[in-house]
Amino acid sequence: MPSKISKTGPDQVGRDDYLLVQAQLHGKIGEVLSATGLSRDSVAESALAGRIARDLMVRHEGDLRFDTVAAATLSAHSQLLANKSMSEATLASVTENRPLLMRLAAHHPGDPELSVCLASDYSAEGRAMAATGNLKGSVESYQKAIELLEELQRKLPHNPSRDRMLMLSYSHLGDTLGNPQFHNLGDYAGAEAAYEKM
Repeated sequence: MPSKISKTGPDQVGRDDYLLVQAQLHGKIGEVLSATGLSRDSVAESALAGRIARDLMVRHEGDLRFDTVAAATLSAHSQLLANKSMSEATLASVTENRPLLMRLAAHHPGDPELSVCLASDYSAEGRAMAATGNLKGSVESYQKAIELLEELQRKLPHNPSRDRMLMLSYSHLGDTLGNPQFHNLGDYAGAEAAYEKM
């Protein structure tokens, strides 16, 4: 009786489909390594995932299946860098990602996942800017993330992951505006208003 388990190597499926899965795999490995404290390895795996995703975009930009994986992979890399307090690398990543994420969102204007990825990149940018002392830029980035997430909240049913992301964006915005435990802009009323929306 033949085995029901099929091989999924490049000879069994299309090469780019295989690479798409590889991008997801390396991104997940990066997340696991990040959680276990192996920073350099986690960043290398995540960066590899990003390179694969960018390479696929050369051939498949406009294909929703490829676009959503690429956007998720690239924004996850920015978040990983921000989580590791690698501010300069985070800012370089979001600067490189932004044009591509904007184009992908324009290709698929109603796709919520692409908006979430863009919001995630703005949030990572906000954290990196706050860490480097650019508090006004940080506030602008958080506000852009919040705008995208609130728009999704108005249009779509609640999603716990998006709700959490929105809550964290308001929290970071409040911290940057006026939380005395962090470098802040001294806007205590603005901070209170942001915290109230969490």
